[in-house]
Amino acid sequence: MKKIYYFLAIFYSLLCFSQTGQDKQAIANRDKYLFSTQPAARNFTETIAYKQYNGLMFIEVGIGAESYNFLFDTGAVTIISASLNEKLKLKELYHNALVDASGTQKNEAFYSLPELKIGTVTFNSVGAAVMDLKTISEQFCIRIDGIVGSNLMRSCYWKIDYKGRAITFSDKRIKASQRASTIEFEENFSGSPLLKLYYSNYNFLAIFDTGNNDAITLPENLYFSSDKGKKGILKKGSGRNEFSLYGNAFAARNATLLDSLFVGDRLFKSEVAFITPIPIPIVGNEFLARFDDVVLDWSKHKIYFSDTFKPYRALTTFGFDALFMDGKLTVSFLWDGSEAKGQGLLVGEIIESVDGVDLTNSTNESWCTFRDTSKEKAVIRITTRKADGSSGSYVLKRYTLME
Repeated sequence: MKKIYYFLAIFYSLLCFSQTGQDKQAIANRDKYLFSTQPAARNFTETIAYKQYNGLMFIEVGIGAESYNFLFDTGAVTIISASLNEKLKLKELYHNALVDASGTQKNEAFYSLPELKIGTVTFNSVGAAVMDLKTISEQFCIRIDGIVGSNLMRSCYWKIDYKGRAITFSDKRIKASQRASTIEFEENFSGSPLLKLYYSNYNFLAIFDTGNNDAITLPENLYFSSDKGKKGILKKGSGRNEFSLYGNAFAARNATLLDSLFVGDRLFKSEVAFITPIPIPIVGNEFLARFDDVVLDWSKHKIYFSDTFKPYRALTTFGFDALFMDGKLTVSFLWDGSEAKGQGLLVGEIIESVDGVDLTNSTNESWCTFRDTSKEKAVIRITTRKADGSSGSYVLKRYTLME
């Protein structure tokens, strides 16, 4: 069993596209502008490499003569950053409701990008929202120019090779590279795949979401109303360590071990899940990446999961998470029962040093460097400044959250 190191961890679940009423005009706009995206080439099969960062996939896309860094996100619509749109000056087409993973809904403008190139394949008439991605980029520690979303992906076939870190797409059906299980899916309003999950006495739909770097996330109201949820063992915590496009509200976050979970008709045992106020069940990239490869077929509404499936990676933590906020490295989340909380560490304390490294004048760049070099430490010593101006000093050991 491998270990995944959670220190200064941020959990991302970016965006879902929604039209709660699904009125005729909303459907017409979606079909005309979002679902009109098509590849210009015919009889193509293209394979590109992707870069993995913070458990998510980033690919290079071409717009005009320039290359840009886009997140590959089955759980979102295509998005262009506000800073990129200042350069492109796209023409506004219409407005529709967008709902992020926290359930926050806003009315956003949609635009049409005439061309977007992935590898050597050009996609025409790409419907996209324009949003400010600066804060998300800062927390990722990587520039994000946009998101390739499900409204583009549904125009052809895709295979995600997690083992080889490559993505293949084609206008012809793609076969799984090995024996695979077939699971049918439905589409939400924006085309994102919805898988049927069975847990305890409930079955429900969950988003197949490569833009989320958790494993399984279940809403509180679903989990706690289930037969097993009423008796489940939880590791509890609270604070801010879940990011969506509309922010990161203070919230409870619980971890548990699901004794059994069906995804379609495939059984998975002893799966770590997070229980949060997020209203949408999610199957995220930490779970999906344990398959060698996954093939998505929007034409038949089927996903093919390789039979090879790696054991889950144990979650380890120092008992707290931190975020770079307002120019300061700030304690943003605490797990109950941790040494960090037992020693008196509080959410909101400013971290001034770690292992003797002064962080009082941190920049986003220095915070990113520090975060990456601290991921696999077994013990850390931190000093902090509390809300009343006094100092705190803590020596914390890494431990496994879910034994």
